[in-house]
Amino acid sequence: ISLSPLVGPGTDIVLDVVELSKTSFRLDSAGVYDVEVGATVSYGADQAAGTYVGSYSVTYEYDGTGNAQTFVGTVELEVSASATPLVVGESISLNFGTLSLGTTASSVQIDTTDTVTVLSGTVTPSGTPSSAVFDVVGEASSNVYVTLSASVNLTNGVHTIVLDNLVKDSGNSSPVVLSNKGEGSFAVGGDLTLPTNLSSGTYTGTYSVTVNY
Repeated sequence: ISLSPLVGPGTDIVLDVVELSKTSFRLDSAGVYDVEVGATVSYGADQAAGTYVGSYSVTYEYDGTGNAQTFVGTVELEVSASATPLVVGESISLNFGTLSLGTTASSVQIDTTDTVTVLSGTVTPSGTPSSAVFDVVGEASSNVYVTLSASVNLTNGVHTIVLDNLVKDSGNSSPVVLSNKGEGSFAVGGDLTLPTNLSSGTYTGTYSVTVNY
């Protein structure tokens, strides 16, 4: 087997491996046999987009005759331009406002419209709560999928509370659709579990937000 590189608008691409479905075979009664050919190529993320063309040759020898025949095949590869890298940033932080605890363990929820709801217990919400808002920039008119932390601990340095059930405004399984300018945003809410005998103070923590095409 002889290989030639694929030539196109950028750096030549090397054919790493060419594989044949059969390296020895018997021709049928019509003197024909089909051989499948596969190939492996490698190129970097900065490879210029465009069409690359190369070739390979395979030489077969007729058994016992010493006669050989060389077949030449063409390899064509289309390299697409890489998608615009995604950039995500938080423009509004998740904030439950002020929570005044009663005498029992409680849980509260903030939805993606900034509304705090008491799910259980005797906690009283007040202040200026806000759901988190994230801005995304990427490939125009593309779908972007968001993955949020399952849960995270918030602490005031003495006690810990749990933030979980993080959810974005259109649902965690639905994509954020970027505009024709490649811009989009989404809001995030979640639930807080509040045990009894918590000390007062500001509870903080971090959670992860991952975006992918």
